Amino acid sequence: MTFDPVVPGTLLVAVAALIVALRALSLRQALRRSAGGHFGPAVLRWTVLTLAMLSLVLAAARPVVGTGTPRASADGGVNVFFVVDRSAASRVEDFGDGASRMAGIRGDMAALVDQYPDGRFAVISFASSSDLDWPLSEDVWSIKPMIAGLSPYPSTSPSGVFDVDAAAASDILRYELDQAGEQFPGAKNLVFYLGSGAAGSRAPQGNFDVASASVAGGAVLGYGSLTGGPVPAQMVDGRVVYLADVPGGPALQAAIDESRLRTIAEQLGLPYVHRDSGQNVTTALTPMSDSPTTNAASGSKRIEVYWVLSLAAAAFLLAEIYLTIRGYRRNRVLRHEVEQ
Repeated sequence: MTFDPVVPGTLLVAVAALIVALRALSLRQALRRSAGGHFGPAVLRWTVLTLAMLSLVLAAARPVVGTGTPRASADGGVNVFFVVDRSAASRVEDFGDGASRMAGIRGDMAALVDQYPDGRFAVISFASSSDLDWPLSEDVWSIKPMIAGLSPYPSTSPSGVFDVDAAAASDILRYELDQAGEQFPGAKNLVFYLGSGAAGSRAPQGNFDVASASVAGGAVLGYGSLTGGPVPAQMVDGRVVYLADVPGGPALQAAIDESRLRTIAEQLGLPYVHRDSGQNVTTALTPMSDSPTTNAASGSKRIEVYWVLSLAAAAFLLAEIYLTIRGYRRNRVLRHEVEQ
């Protein structure tokens, strides 16, 4: 077992020592207050709460089981940043045989995670604005179900198409790249932009302003057809209702804007690749110095177990809550009997 702490290990050791010292004092006080020398309940509650605290500290140490080189080692590994279009246009079903663009995006993201099993991953989503959905983490085990559940933002109005900024994620991406450079100075940063270019948007379009040296590879991946298709809004009585510019008007058509996607690719210094179903997304990977695929996909298996410790801490806290409620009810009954 190895550790990859979120803060310096010495700080975690100091916190653990402080917790033990303070809890030892609280145990002494609890034993003094124990009625009739019945120490069992007091010791049980002390133990449960202490274990909950220490479990959280150990979870922050991020224990890892398995073999492989830690991401924070000298070579730094690979940081993979997904910039994902979750606008209403990603619902359009023109990816392959009736599949939605979002289905294609999810499939490609999952394939890229498999391509870099020892990489760190971050997910930045955007439409009219952007959000960091998944901070940079090497927790491959957890990011896969997150990707499987990724969906377009809920929108039942034309603003879901008209207000999209294809470069809305620029600021967050730049900040995350800067942070990654400070935390993992030896790492290579890959950026994969997955979207359709915000065709039909009436919002001013921004630019990606990131340092070229901070992006070592990746690709801008485009989804959708030139003819496009209607944008689903919601299901009503078992049928799909499409977005319309005016109530009762024709359905909005959303096509891919490859010109804008190529511009974004130029701004990021990446190739543009139009995606079709049945293609292997790994063909979009570009060569990178120091052979990133070899460094990242080394075949080693590392599994983070911080989540097990977090669940244990939650279980201990639930037990403490139960014991507190039980003690309160017992004291209330005793007071009631004494008053009678």
